[in-house]
Formats: sequence, structure tokens, C-alpha cells
Amino acid sequence: TYTQDGEKRSLFSCADLGLDVLVNVLQETKEVKAWKIEGRKKTPHYVYYTVWGYKNLRDVAKTAKEKKESIKIFDEALGRPGSHYNFLPQRTYNPVDTDEETGSGKLVGKIKKGRDGSCFLEPWQQLLRGDKIRVGYEGEKFHSVIYVPASIPKGGKFHLREKDFKQIPPSKIPVFLIDRKEPELLNELALLEKEYEKIEGAKTSPATFTFPNAGTGKIFKTGKIINTFVKRTTSEKKDPVSGGVWVDDSLIKKIKTDETIPLGIKWFWLPPIIWPEDEGKYSDFIDLAVSRGARNFMVNSPWHIGLFKGTGRLNLWAGPFCNTCNTLAVSILKKLGFNGAVVSPELPGEEILNFPKRSTLPLGIITKGYFPFAISRTASEHLKTDSPFFSPKKEAGFIREYDSNYWIYPSWELDIRDKEGLLKKAGYSMFAEMNEFIPDAVKKEKRKKSKWNWDLELL
Repeated sequence: TYTQDGEKRSLFSCADLGLDVLVNVLQETKEVKAWKIEGRKKTPHYVYYTVWGYKNLRDVAKTAKEKKESIKIFDEALGRPGSHYNFLPQRTYNPVDTDEETGSGKLVGKIKKGRDGSCFLEPWQQLLRGDKIRVGYEGEKFHSVIYVPASIPKGGKFHLREKDFKQIPPSKIPVFLIDRKEPELLNELALLEKEYEKIEGAKTSPATFTFPNAGTGKIFKTGKIINTFVKRTTSEKKDPVSGGVWVDDSLIKKIKTDETIPLGIKWFWLPPIIWPEDEGKYSDFIDLAVSRGARNFMVNSPWHIGLFKGTGRLNLWAGPFCNTCNTLAVSILKKLGFNGAVVSPELPGEEILNFPKRSTLPLGIITKGYFPFAISRTASEHLKTDSPFFSPKKEAGFIREYDSNYWIYPSWELDIRDKEGLLKKAGYSMFAEMNEFIPDAVKKEKRKKSKWNWDLELL
């Protein structure tokens, strides 16, 4: 639960994406070879019913009635509510709907109060011994997860103990069934386990894999040190492309209407996400900029190199959003035609300093700037841009809208400028700063600077 302007809402809680109604289309699309079902930290119960539902839709459900029955199976998975998002253009849906709770579980009733103040639940369906239920929503003081000690019939009374809560929940608070270990499922899993044990493992031999085009262990000769920074055209009144600039609609318009702007020594940063309907716009801009002398481009998704018609005369770098974390990735980028790569800002300091020793391309790094938590095409309609929001831990962030995307930032900067000496010695040749426009409301918050993962070694 996040807070913005004094209101608490689940601003970042999404519904699950489900393509159940598109199963026929997926089966008829020959380019689709497999379906992947996502699900981190899910229970066997969730996995069983979700896989069963899609298997039924793929192999069994042929009539409309059969499809409807198969889709009902997903309700038994006890996952979050589903969404088709924009895959059905006639019924688009924002998956971030704060008026609906998107926590996992099946609603099985609401808290009731006895005359003595005690809490109880009259479940809308039978509860089995060992069921896991969730009272309320995460972030609420009375939120709690409870195991059902004995089977409760539909409409029966399940009395909740005071010691199960930090704070007693008020009446009408929803209760969700979030996990179940019914005998049928446990028996099915036991049978599958026996089948698995009979399968003979493949005979293996020691791996012989080597990194293609890996470095020799010597530091890549960097040559000239490049210091650059990037900012938004919308926040600059004078020179719209001083140093480096994000390519967006406002920049494209300026370049098209003002032929006097020099482009030769500027760095043009492509956005990390370019949607299919925008590919032509960015490809046309690249052609125009190159025809007027532009040579330096920061490409923030590897496939975007396909927007360039020939790369021979250009200086194309894989930007920080390519998430380059190892030398194998660098070797692939080199094959694609990149001239350099900016390493992931999420790497720990030791790995950052060792990276150039095995790199086959010059490397760069972000030394200062606001790096986003996430970039999204959709956002909650209740989330206000340019206004700080706060997590339950009082961490502040803000959101800005650029063209087709929302950029979600922490209210603190990455700043490792004091490591530049070490980085140059290690072999880095590009040092970039991301200068983001900071809304006045965010500036009033107590902001800090961070070295991110330099010392934490979280990866």
C-alpha cells in the first residue's frame, strides 16, 4: 500500500495477465512454439490448476461451453484476478485497478463480530483442515495469514483467535483462501513423484563451453575518455541537444523544424521501449539525424540496432538499459555491431572493476543520475505524475510521463563519482550522467544519494 497526497492505495498492484481466450489464436500461430506460465513463489496448488486449465483449453475444450468450464478452472488456482490487458482491442483493460484488490486468493467471506466483540467467519464454501487463509490486505495493521485447524462446512462458524492478529480486524473485512492441500491434489502429486523417480536421467559429460571472443585478461585499451550526460528536451529552453539528449516527440519536432541545430558531436539516447506503432517514427528520425551529421547513439535495447540502415560510420553504444552484466553479453553486442557498452548500474563494485579485464568492447558506466525503478506503458489512474509517493517503509518516489511510457523513479540519485579514478584505472572509457527533471514537490522531500549496489553485493 503506497501513500500519495495523504491517500493510501495499492498503486502498483497488477492483475495477472491471462491469454486464456486467445488459446486458439496461439495454437494457429506457427511462430509460437511454446507457452510459458509465469509464477514466482507459487504453491503446488496454483501450479496444478493453472497448468490444468491451459492444458484443457489446448487439448480438450472445443465448444463454447467447454471453454467456459475450462476457464473456471483458473478460479481454483487461488491466484490474483486475471486481465487480458490490451490483447483484446475491443475490451482494453488497465491491469492496475486500485478499486479492486489484486492480492492472491479466492474470496471466501467477510469478518463478522459477535456481541462479545469476538471475530468469526462464515465461509461461502467449505474450508478444509490445513487451508491457508488471508484476512485483509497486505499493508493493513490487522492483516494476517492463518491456517484452518479443522474442516469448516459452508456457512459454518470459524472463530478467529485474538492472538492471530497484531490488531483485531473490524467487521466486513474480506477473507481469502490462498492455499489448499486437498487430498486429491496430494495423491496426484504423489503419483507424479513416482513417475518421475522411474525416469532415467540423461548421461552427462563435463561441460566444454568457453566464452566466445572472451578477452585475454588484459584491460581493453580505452583510448579517449568520453564524458557525457543526457537530459530531456522538455526541460531545456536553450540548447535542446547539449551533450546528450533523450529522443522523444519533442526532440524529433525540434530537429525537424530547426535545421541549424548541430548534430555531429551530440549523443542521442533512444528510449528503452519502442512500441511497434512507433518504430517507423524512430527509424525516420535516425535517418534524418544521420543525414545531418549525427554519429553518436546510445541504444537502450539490443534489437533497436535494427532501426539503423548500416552501422559502419556510426558510433553505437549499448546503453545501461540493455542490462549488460557479463562478457558473454558483450561478445553478443559486438557481433550485433555495437562499438561499446554501458554496464548495468545494478552490478556490485568488485564486478564493475573486474569487467573491463575480459571485455571485447570499450565500457561505460552511469556515475550519477536518477535511474528508474521501472518503465511502464500503463499506470494506475490514481497515481499522479510529478508528485511524490511513499512506500510503507517511507521510501519516496515519483512518476513522469514521456510519450507512450511512464517512468517511475526513486527520489534519490545514484552517485559514484568518487569512484571515477578507480573506474578509469580499471579501464572504463565513458562516464555518463542522467540529468532528470525533478518536480518541485519532490525537491521538498528529504533526498539522499546512493551508491546502489557498489558495496552491498546483492548480485
